[in-house]
Amino acid sequence: MDPAPLQVFSGSSVTDYAKRIMALVAAGKNPATYTGTDLITGLKSFVQSGQLGDTSLINDDAWGIMALSAVGTPSSDTLIKSSAQFLVDNQNTDGGWSWGVGFDSDTNDTAAVLMALAEAGYTASDSPVSEAVVYLASQQNNDAGFPYQLPCFWPGCEASDSASTSWVIGAFTKLSLDPASWQKTGVSPQEFLLTLQTGDGSFKWQAGDPAGSAGMTAYAVVALAGKSYPVKTGNYLGGSGSGPTPLADLAIKFTNESITINEGEQAGLTVKLINNGPTMAQNVVAELTLPEGLELVQATPTDGVFDQNKNSWTFIRLNNFAAAELNLVLSSVKAISGEISAVVSARELDFNQTNNEAKASFTAEVIAKSAEV
Repeated sequence: MDPAPLQVFSGSSVTDYAKRIMALVAAGKNPATYTGTDLITGLKSFVQSGQLGDTSLINDDAWGIMALSAVGTPSSDTLIKSSAQFLVDNQNTDGGWSWGVGFDSDTNDTAAVLMALAEAGYTASDSPVSEAVVYLASQQNNDAGFPYQLPCFWPGCEASDSASTSWVIGAFTKLSLDPASWQKTGVSPQEFLLTLQTGDGSFKWQAGDPAGSAGMTAYAVVALAGKSYPVKTGNYLGGSGSGPTPLADLAIKFTNESITINEGEQAGLTVKLINNGPTMAQNVVAELTLPEGLELVQATPTDGVFDQNKNSWTFIRLNNFAAAELNLVLSSVKAISGEISAVVSARELDFNQTNNEAKASFTAEVIAKSAEV
């Protein structure tokens, strides 16, 4: 992507600053310098009563939190915490949020707030989040997609659309809730979203639209890629002299370096993932590769989410000096000799990549059958 068009900026609101900051970080540019204006300082200048921007608005706090997180602000930051509390304090009784305080909930703003709360350290088990998930469940249509709002009083907004569905998928992904499990009549939200893709690759807003658009396509690509907002983060808190700097040292290892079993038997193996600091790591992904003939019977993580179809272990965040384990049960249906590998990566730059891969040898031996009497 050519970031040059992002260099001209004339915003006047929190959302103007926040969205430009996130776009610049995604493009690998420093929001403190690239436009000739320190957008990070500019964003913080909108603080009122401990929250970001207009006290009658919800969406500016959500976007502001995501932008602050994108530039490397920790979830423990006072402004992030107070802005998140403002969101929680203004949650509607149905569990959702609107763009403004006191207005009816909608799926788009609820999804954005959930992503912001996740950046502020909230998890799916926290009451504000779980209540919002219940609200979103009530909004899902029978085609598995999501509309802007149910009930709705302007034409077309009760029908499922690509923007709303993409935002909800992103929120579920951020909270480590599998979007594919939210099925209606055997169809997942992702599968519904794909029905809106046109022959030229773009995505329509709704099924009846004649063509796709760049905006809807951008939303859909993020959702279908299993991503959420902010799409990318860095450390840009040092002002004009800063840039994307290494934030964490991630290490992965197996508890055993070799395993030998008899053909047809099962064996246990534990993968350990460690964040050696100095800061929290976000959007961590560990990929597991098995030799041909070795079956993964079960994978149980102590933290994060494991996708057995992709053999991938993901975390929204792994705290500083935290560790997590993935307990595997393996089985071989034939005699094999091979190597298991696990590779970890994160959205942040990892300053020590010598410990990002682990390997273990695996051997399944043939059992000699005894002669029948």
